[in-house]
Amino acid sequence: MAKVAEDAELPLNDERKPEKKQGRHIVIALNHLNKQRAALAEKIAALTEELESIDASIAALSPE
Repeated sequence: MAKVAEDAELPLNDERKPEKKQGRHIVIALNHLNKQRAALAEKIAALTEELESIDASIAALSPE
């Protein structure tokens, strides 16, 4: 049996919250939503790039 030093501090309360196991349907839904979000973020990046290109074209063609 292992000895414990007399001055060792042992936690009186474990303040960690117990992890709740998520249901399978929750995990599947989260995976689906995360994939959908990533796909939409890519579309937003592509559209933002296209919009900036159009704005640059408009600025180049507009007389000032």
